[in-house]
Amino acid sequence: QAIGKHGAEAVPLLAEALANGSLEIQLRSLALLAEMGDPSAGAADAVVAALDVPELKWPSIEWIKLVGPPAAAAAPKLIRWYREAEEPGGYGWALGAIGEAGKEIIPDLIRDVEDERRGWFAIVALREFGPLAASAAPTLGRLILRRHEEVPNPRAGHVVLQAIDALARMGDPGADEIRALLESGNDQLARLVTEAYRYAGRETYALRRAYWELRDSESGVVRNAALRYLGRPAVLKRLDDEQLRVLMETKAPRFRGETVAAELVLRADMAEVIRALESDDAVLRKAALATLKVRKQEAKEAVPALGRQLVKEPITSVQRTIVYVLCEIAGKEAQPYLVEYVRNHKRHDAWQSAYVRLKSWADLEFLGGLLVDDEARVRFLAERTLSELGPKFQPDLREALTANLLDGKRRSKYVASLLKSWGADGAPAFVQLHRSLTYADYDFARRYLEGMGAAALPALLEALED
Repeated sequence: QAIGKHGAEAVPLLAEALANGSLEIQLRSLALLAEMGDPSAGAADAVVAALDVPELKWPSIEWIKLVGPPAAAAAPKLIRWYREAEEPGGYGWALGAIGEAGKEIIPDLIRDVEDERRGWFAIVALREFGPLAASAAPTLGRLILRRHEEVPNPRAGHVVLQAIDALARMGDPGADEIRALLESGNDQLARLVTEAYRYAGRETYALRRAYWELRDSESGVVRNAALRYLGRPAVLKRLDDEQLRVLMETKAPRFRGETVAAELVLRADMAEVIRALESDDAVLRKAALATLKVRKQEAKEAVPALGRQLVKEPITSVQRTIVYVLCEIAGKEAQPYLVEYVRNHKRHDAWQSAYVRLKSWADLEFLGGLLVDDEARVRFLAERTLSELGPKFQPDLREALTANLLDGKRRSKYVASLLKSWGADGAPAFVQLHRSLTYADYDFARRYLEGMGAAALPALLEALED
């Protein structure tokens, strides 16, 4: 175990332990080599020799599945065992992982695809061979059509899942079979193929090509599945600008155009990004914002457009993104745009993050006005903003905060907590409230004064002398 922690450096020692150690040591050595994966290729000779030990045979095959070609010397044994076995288990899979040295078995695998007992193992092996097994594509296509009638639920048909996965790894022949299945005119079969493929979770050239050709298919199920696939970020990066524009023009109901727009705008020059920011298309505006977040260093020229869009944009979460991007790019220069925005949308809480993010205003007169606004939500947002700005900004607004504390209709726990946090400087406001003739005001002030402890004493003693 200690040796195994040294990674590739330990491979020669583990190979020696596999060749000469006790059974327990051999099994542990194989397990450690399997955990290493490709770096353990130097132990191939020892692992191939271990195939002849009954207790080590299957652990050795598991290692071959992981490492593949370096174990080419095992191919003759594995081919013989596959042909002799009633249920071939992992022999075919291991041969598929080995690749070129094991391709002699491919005709046997194609013959076994339709066999009830050997079929699943044969399909898995063909999947591992990938393009080397392209001659199996028609057989797998026929198998999927037949099994579809028997097991229409993709998650119930493991054979179908593996067959689709095998086709997807075969290059052009596999892509042709997938296309034929999707264009068979049977929407249920098309859904089976697309869902099964999503379940298998592969992203290959074969399926990408098939889906690209099928974006204008007659079948709505096929078209939407193709567009969903093409809309994935990992796939989009492989498409050129013209293909991206074609996708942007697609109006399929379930197509996620946001990811396409984001990739297209990300590649554009800054002038195009600004045009997208002021576009009537909400998808393009979001894509432009995402691009500006990434390209902050070159985005200074977008500041005026961001300011205009901040005021124009409907009340949505997009405004928070605009505020964030504007503050990140413009810093203090964002102040005029943000003040204008607050005047127009003072009920929306995106402006609060702007105040807190900048923490540098010419004066706090505007915030003081919001503290005594007629609307409770606006006062609440102003108080919360002041709380997050910190003590440095609060004393200038003491008068407004005290007025809110004394007004029963405007009083909030935010104001009380702020004043309490000032200690001796905030206590006079509570003493003032404590003199109220209403029990609710008196009791509210008493609880806070008691909570302030010694910090409240100077204000209380002054009140006693009055």
